[in-house]
Amino acid sequence: MTPVIHRAFPRAFPVLEGIFMFGVAIAAAHLIWAFFATVGPVGDYPVPQKTTAPATEFVGLDAVFGFQAQGGDTVISASGIELFGLRLNRASGQGSAILALPAEPQRSYRVGEEIGPGIALSSVHFDHVILTNRGVREAIYIDQSRPAAPVGQGTGE
Repeated sequence: MTPVIHRAFPRAFPVLEGIFMFGVAIAAAHLIWAFFATVGPVGDYPVPQKTTAPATEFVGLDAVFGFQAQGGDTVISASGIELFGLRLNRASGQGSAILALPAEPQRSYRVGEEIGPGIALSSVHFDHVILTNRGVREAIYIDQSRPAAPVGQGTGE
């Protein structure tokens, strides 16, 4: 027993099957093209040019602690600026610090930004920041003058 539509249009199913298979072939071609095409959604991707790093770029590299500060003498700052927090980005060498000038509220400063007249944030490190105060490098550390609270009492057994 054959369906009524099959008796009315005996060649319709093979034609519809051919159209469907043609659509599947087009979709497969688009999928293959998407894998091998080098054009992104906004045009060609700019290929970065290869550059060689100068030998002096890695002078301060330490395998354990990363890059360490190099160069001139750094003194502890007596400017009255307080350090409240740090955000360090080791990948770019940038970061920010939450600092407060005397008698002013706390504010976040980025590396290179001027904090006050003649004072700029030079670099951010794990536990301190380096300021440039009229050409003199000064360090401000996070306040750790209070002793750490004891964790627990030992029984001495």
